[in-house]
Amino acid sequence: MKKIPILAALAAAAIILIPAAGSAKATASPVASAIAAQASSGDILSSKEVRDLITNAKTPTEHRKLAKHFAAVAARYDADATDHVAEAKAYRSAPNASESKRPGSPDTAAHCDRLADAARNAATAARDLARDHEQMAK
Repeated sequence: MKKIPILAALAAAAIILIPAAGSAKATASPVASAIAAQASSGDILSSKEVRDLITNAKTPTEHRKLAKHFAAVAARYDADATDHVAEAKAYRSAPNASESKRPGSPDTAAHCDRLADAARNAATAARDLARDHEQMAK
């Protein structure tokens, strides 16, 4: 079985801390889509569980558990991105002084766009980890 590099393990520890938000659609590989369809918020593991599984996962069951975890995390990030896109749209429909005086400050569309991009990138990384662990489970 293939081991995950340490940077992926560190990313995994950071990924699990994002709170749940609304729902979102995302483009993903067929494997990641299948995993995400089965994932739920109950699949989110604690930081300790993730670290332990990343360090010690050897069986297909353990890798599938990690795959479900990362798929659920990706869904949360996708939902977060969708929320930020909606917020950016709202700021654009009712511009305020911050847009010109303090561009990029928290009450601007640019700030929401940045957060949406970051959430989409994190979702992609989580889906990649889910796909990798699903492959390791085979």
